[in-house]
This record gives sequence, C-alpha cells and structure tokens, in this order.
Amino acid sequence: MTTAALWRTLRERWWLLAAGAVIGLIGGLIVNAALPHSYESKGQILVEADAAQSAEVTQNLPTYLELATADSTVTKISKLMGEKMTAADVASSVSVTSPENTSIIEVTAEDEDPATAQKLSTAAATALSENIGDGKDKGVSASVVLKPAVPSSPSSPNPVIIAPIGLVVGLLAGLVAALALNGRDRRPRRIDDAADAAEAPVLAVLGSSEHGLAAEAAEQGRPRTLQGLAGAIHGLDGAPGARTTLLGIDGAPVGRLAEGLSEEGLAVRTIDLDADADALVAMGDDEATILVGATGARVSRFARGAAMARWRGKRLDGVVMLADGSEERLDAVGESEKNEAARELPHEGEENDGRRI
Repeated sequence: MTTAALWRTLRERWWLLAAGAVIGLIGGLIVNAALPHSYESKGQILVEADAAQSAEVTQNLPTYLELATADSTVTKISKLMGEKMTAADVASSVSVTSPENTSIIEVTAEDEDPATAQKLSTAAATALSENIGDGKDKGVSASVVLKPAVPSSPSSPNPVIIAPIGLVVGLLAGLVAALALNGRDRRPRRIDDAADAAEAPVLAVLGSSEHGLAAEAAEQGRPRTLQGLAGAIHGLDGAPGARTTLLGIDGAPVGRLAEGLSEEGLAVRTIDLDADADALVAMGDDEATILVGATGARVSRFARGAAMARWRGKRLDGVVMLADGSEERLDAVGESEKNEAARELPHEGEENDGRRI
C-alpha cells in the first residue's frame, strides 16, 4: 500500500481509530479497576554517629541495608505485627533503599490494605533502627525521622500508565481494522482504488453512466470516450509510434476496445491475462502497456493483473476502467465500422470496376 493510499484509508475510516481509542481507554480503566490494588507506606531512618565514627556511617550503609533482611530484623518485625505475618511474608513485603550521598534509609512496606501497609512500614522502621543501634558499631545510632503514613491512593496498578496503554492498543486495533476493511476483496469505490492497486494512473473511465466511478471521472475531467482515451495514450512516453498492448482481466472486451482505438490511428494488440499472460514476454520494450478491467472487478484483480505484468518484466503505463454503458459505446464503434464499409460498397446500378451491378 502506498503512503497516499494509507492516508486516504485513515481519512475515510477515521471513525474506526476513534472508536478503537475510546474502547481501549475504557478497557484500560476497567482493567485498572479489576486488578488487585496495592498500597505503599514509606518511613525514613536517619543513621548518626559520633565525631570519631561519622565517616564510617556512609561506608557501612550497605551493611545496614542488608540488616533489614536479616533473620533477627524480620523476626522482630513479625512480632511487632502481632505475628499476623510470617517471616517470609514480611521479607517479600518490605524493601529498603538509601538516597545517594546520604545516611538516610528509606523503608517501604507494601500491602493490599493501606492500614496494614502503614503498620508494617512502622514496624520495619522501628525494628531496623533498633538493630542498627544495638549493633557492634559503637557510637552509631538510628532513629525514625519520618513516620509512615496511611496511603490515600494505591501505588499499583497505576491508571496514569494503564490508561495510555489501553489507548494505544485501541488505536492499533482500529488501524488494523481499517486496513483489513480497506484491503478486503472488494470493488473499487474510488478511481484511486484501482490506480493504487495497479500502481499505475487511470487513463480513462469509459461509459455513459452518470453514477459511480464514471461520474467521478467526469468530475475529475478524465476521458470517458474512445477519442479521449486515444488522446491520453498519445500522451504516454513511447506512444503512439510504438504499439499499444491492452491487457484484459476478468473477460474485459479488449478486442472491441482495440478496434475502436485502431480507428483512432493506434497500433493495438490485446492479451488476455487470464488465458495467455506468458505472451507478455514477447512484447517489445517500447510498447505502451495498459491494463483494462471493468469498474465492477475486484480491487485484487487490478493488483493481480499488475503483478502478473511485473513478474514478466513489464511496467504498466496506465489503467482503463470500463463502466456501465461502455459496451454500448464499443458496440457503437463496431456499428460505425459496418456503416463505413457499407458506404464503400457499390449500390445497385452503380459501376464497380467498370461493371454494372
């Protein structure tokens, strides 16, 4: 699909993208509400030392962080929680960090209940500060400087993250749906549908109908008659001095079209792609190649016809579409040939080569 075709698809089916975005956003919010919520409560411990050991505090800070997961600390936390949580539960629910270049330890507790998260964080900060103060480092003390509070909103899932994800997923789903609908095996709704499928310009839409693609051709000033088509072919590079080859798809009446173009002074031959595509190999490089199909042909048939030509090393110079009323016009060309031939025949009583009829 060309970039122009993609933009046209997006313009025509923008509502699918909009619907996908709305549905994705709503879906993200529903998922956010359905997922189990988790709450975090944080406290801070300040580790201090006397003047003689102040330099060792920062150096030993990693050891104090590891102390938070030690069995003695975890057991003490469990006891402070009234042994409602096992040591394993405590270890998986409590984490500690230290901001860079500080002697502060941040204690974070997580639980599905905000009150429990606050109580657990308080117990963890208390137990860790006591164990640091009771440790082997003399002159070092730790105290809770920021008491944990009951969280008012969950830390996860985060709607600020999930909602945009749902929005993006919805947009992508809408885009896929738009491309799928546009790429279905359907009939051309616009002249450019056939042009994009064949990757060649539509030279003319022949037909007398005032509806559909014939009407669009009239609005765009595209040729709708054999004379106009002949003029368009004359304007192609390599034509009309070279031969023009009409490639028919889905039984398009390329024979009658060739007769009409011959009357306009073009050297034309025809190839039925469905029956004799290999005849393309024998074409000369200076021949103009035109794909001919009815407006009712599937878009995929225009694409397949162009692909068959490319596979055999031929580039399409244009596309001709036959709309309603095109057969009548081609039949009219045939009748005009018969009438002209009849006029050239001698009538009764006239001389023909010196003889009377």
